[in-house]
Amino acid sequence: MIFIVFSCIVFLVVKSAAEMENISYKGEDKMLKVNGKKVLALALAGMFSFGIAGMAMTSVTEAADKPAYEDGTHNQYSHRMKEEERTHRQNILSLRYEKRHGKITEKEFDKKMKQEQKRHDRVVNEIKDDYNRHK
Repeated sequence: MIFIVFSCIVFLVVKSAAEMENISYKGEDKMLKVNGKKVLALALAGMFSFGIAGMAMTSVTEAADKPAYEDGTHNQYSHRMKEEERTHRQNILSLRYEKRHGKITEKEFDKKMKQEQKRHDRVVNEIKDDYNRHK
């Protein structure tokens, strides 16, 4: 937006300078004459360079505007899959902790591990089905 405003201001200044043919500036004792065509060429070159720089910046900011999840994924299916993997790993570690500290027996541990694996497989299949339906 700033580039557009700046370009408009430069264009108006250059247009008025080009209409005058020669612009004169009084220095201390000398008179400096500036050719309007040179001023116009320099101003246009400046506008083009700011325009190119502005276009380069918009492509960078567009990529940053896409919502990225905290885990670094960029779509909901990858995010859900990573969340499920984290949950599954945490549940397994919890079961191992309970077994190691004698809170559950070996038989209970095996039963709960099978239940956790079934739960994990079911959730992963749901995520994959949602992804395939979305395609």
